Amino acid sequence: MDFVRSYRPAIVTALLYFAGVVYSVHYSRFEGGVAMIWISGAVLAASLVVMARPQRCATILACVAANTVGTGLFGLGWAPAFPLALVNVGEAAAAAMVLRRLIEAHWPRETLELVAGYYLGLGVIVPLAGATAGSAIASLIAGIDFERNFYHWLIGHAVGLLTVAPFSLVAARSFASRRPMISRETATTRLLLVATMALLTFGVFTQPIRPLMLLPLVFAMFAAVWSSAAVAMALPVVLATVGGTLTLRGLGPLAGMNLSPGDRVQVFELYAAFTTLCALPIICEQERRRRQVSDLARSEARYRLLSDDLSRAALTDPLTGLPNRRAFSAALDQLAGQADRACVALVDIDRFKSVNDRYGHLVGDEVLAAFAAIAESALGGEGTLARIGGEEFAILLPDCTTREAEAVCGTLSRCIAGTPIASRAGPVSITVSAGIAPLDGDIDDALAAADAALYRAKAQGRARYAVAA
Repeated sequence: MDFVRSYRPAIVTALLYFAGVVYSVHYSRFEGGVAMIWISGAVLAASLVVMARPQRCATILACVAANTVGTGLFGLGWAPAFPLALVNVGEAAAAAMVLRRLIEAHWPRETLELVAGYYLGLGVIVPLAGATAGSAIASLIAGIDFERNFYHWLIGHAVGLLTVAPFSLVAARSFASRRPMISRETATTRLLLVATMALLTFGVFTQPIRPLMLLPLVFAMFAAVWSSAAVAMALPVVLATVGGTLTLRGLGPLAGMNLSPGDRVQVFELYAAFTTLCALPIICEQERRRRQVSDLARSEARYRLLSDDLSRAALTDPLTGLPNRRAFSAALDQLAGQADRACVALVDIDRFKSVNDRYGHLVGDEVLAAFAAIAESALGGEGTLARIGGEEFAILLPDCTTREAEAVCGTLSRCIAGTPIASRAGPVSITVSAGIAPLDGDIDDALAAADAALYRAKAQGRARYAVAA
């Protein structure tokens, strides 16, 4: 079971490859020559692109065996079967190498370079080398005319790679990652596009009017602009499958051409390849733009997060995590224009300088942070606590009378006095003094009054609070 699981991609690819070989040599051989339709190479090439190295080796060996059996049983016989299998699989491996290099170097950033390399590599160079070697083997071993089979091989394999490889690559990546090619949210719309292409192609290739062959081409280009890359790459495959089958049966706009059945098939293949050639640049460019939009959206989201973080940092005291003087001033301005009654209290830690002198500034920082935590807990969400100076804090109490503010400050004073603060130097006990003023007029006047009340509380012995006169 572990062996099957490890080599499942190789097994699946070999079975698909064998099915393609059987279809091609059984249904698309005319006049005793090589197959004029070749899709197996595109399937194998796409699979090799996404596979790990050990799986590639196993897949290549399995596909050589599948090609040999298919050619031996249904094609040119056993004598040329193995050499032709080596050429076919080697051609697919070369196509996979070209695809991998193009994707690594250009996808999805450089559409022109990607498409030009794809056309030249998979549409000309790779099938040209395969056609030369394959036709030579067929001529030497099977005695088949070299020139005619060279062109049949070249067109059939070039069209197969150009038309089927893009969708096969998307499918192979989906299979390898175990992720669906289309999401559930968009499945209905995208499957409707595929069904529309199938029905449109069926309608065009069951009647003799040749100008209607433009309709599938136009629809494929429309989908390339508005649909996802996976669906847009699938539509030429649908066109080739439906239209090719009907053409093989002698139906459609090409049936009236004064050509042999094999030549009609290859004219259709060129038509299918032309559809892919027209749609592929649009697909690549749209995907590049989608990636750019996605990258910009992510950059904007990161910028917003950074901006929010900077905004919070500008309004937050880094030691205590409380709002700083700027944030407290903004809250004061906002409350002054909205609240009917409110109070402000200025709170100061008594003799804090002696804490720094005795224990050091690190312990002083621990005391400030601990005070902030204790004070917030004592307030219980009632009012806004901010650090406005070294050991100076302020409390904004909306919808609060001076009597209620006195009760809040009394609770805070008792909590602080009754809670020794743990520090690296041991427990540290502190007290606080507070000055309270109503916020019923000018803000600066209220703060000045609270500050005067604070100094009066300190002058009276500290560890207490006072209300502005």
